[in-house]
Amino acid sequence: MSGGEGQELIVFILGTALRYRLGEGGQTPPAYGCVVLDEGFVKADSDYTGRALRALQELGFQLIVGAPREKATAFEDFVDLVACISTDPDNPDGVRIYSMTIQEALQLDRDAA
Repeated sequence: MSGGEGQELIVFILGTALRYRLGEGGQTPPAYGCVVLDEGFVKADSDYTGRALRALQELGFQLIVGAPREKATAFEDFVDLVACISTDPDNPDGVRIYSMTIQEALQLDRDAA
């Protein structure tokens, strides 16, 4: 088994164990299933990211994922809303957060290219 295959297996095992524990060992989805992933897929390819996100959603989790803009296309099928955070290096108080759909965020990337 390659390193990537082993990593994928571990993610699915941990996700299943977490779902079982939060669901109190029953068949119902967890009462609280919010999972926060800070750059959890930054080194993963789009195929792996898609499989992992699909599995976590099917296990009943609500996902909050922090990721750089260049990874946005990997999340396209799994994300409803995006919080785009913009900073101004010349003004430490100039942080802005914009709420938008994933389609709007991807359009911004296309327009910037």
